[in-house]
Amino acid sequence: MAEARASLRARLLPRVLLGALGAAFAVLAAELVLRAVQPDFLLRVALEAPHPPWEALHPKLGLFALDDELAFVPVLGGPEYDRYGIRNNPYSIDKRPGVERVVFLGDSATKRGKIVAALRAEFGDERREYWNAGVESYNTWQELGYFRRYASQCRPDHVVLVFHLGDYEVQPLCWIDRSGWAISVHPSRPPGHYQPWLMKHAWLYRAWLAWRWRDDSEPIVRDYIRGALAGLRDTCARDHVKLSVLVLPIVYEEALWPPLVFARRDAALAQLEELGIRAFDLSVPLRAAVEAGVRPLQDPPGDPLHPSPEVAAYFRRYLREQRLFE
Repeated sequence: MAEARASLRARLLPRVLLGALGAAFAVLAAELVLRAVQPDFLLRVALEAPHPPWEALHPKLGLFALDDELAFVPVLGGPEYDRYGIRNNPYSIDKRPGVERVVFLGDSATKRGKIVAALRAEFGDERREYWNAGVESYNTWQELGYFRRYASQCRPDHVVLVFHLGDYEVQPLCWIDRSGWAISVHPSRPPGHYQPWLMKHAWLYRAWLAWRWRDDSEPIVRDYIRGALAGLRDTCARDHVKLSVLVLPIVYEEALWPPLVFARRDAALAQLEELGIRAFDLSVPLRAAVEAGVRPLQDPPGDPLHPSPEVAAYFRRYLREQRLFE
């Protein structure tokens, strides 16, 4: 009997090993095919973008550093940002009596300064300071974390979040690959819905998620961003800081807006009202600028994510009428 079992094991072992080897080869082949073909259905799960060493996001240029919590952060104390995470400005960290310190949070629409400069031109420097803490490509969770870690140190009296409708997105995963390029992967669902290491490195895993995530991810992402808005509200309330949110749509005539933009604008305004956060709908002055024939609408022209100075002038007058700073 023992000899029979040994003989059976001897016959089965090569078959098991061959089967395991075949399965491993099939998995490897499927992974390589997915990486080479990059089928469209994987876009339901994540977008992957490579950044060579000469691109701004790459840490080698010294403008950004990769970060475990925020994915990436600007290098502070350098040519663009001071040690408090604020775009370099002429103000002293020491607060002036009777002068309101306003910190602006947001993505590139904030960082590039058109809206901040317009408000400064409208309201002047005598009673306010305008501190720009915008960071390119950030979403609301990153802006919240960045404010808590850095920008809150300048002790603002008023935080103004420029909430771009593109902020309904998930924080990316970033790393340096073996070739020295920076890689960013932008999942379509928030953390907790995927395993980070597999999302970074296994395209077969993404294909499995594409099969699982067949329903719409948009409501999940909106709820995820609502959590960041609530977190910013609570952080400001704890520190007795006023909070206002400017809801910025894409900078096009409304006739050119896709349905998703209308849906996101309405969702953002509803969430902010539900959370008890002061909100200002910048589609109202944008509509007025379009009706007045203002051109260009975007800066640079053709870029719908960034308003021109001419459009920002309509924003500033609208925000005065709506008493942003009262």
